[in-house]
Amino acid sequence: MIYHNCLYKVKRIICIIFILITE
Repeated sequence: MIYHNCLYKVKRIICIIFILITE
């Protein structure tokens, strides 16, 4: 669900970093 939340958030860069860390 975090992935979808990231898409809605303005700070997508942080989301991408978060995904990279979780992966």
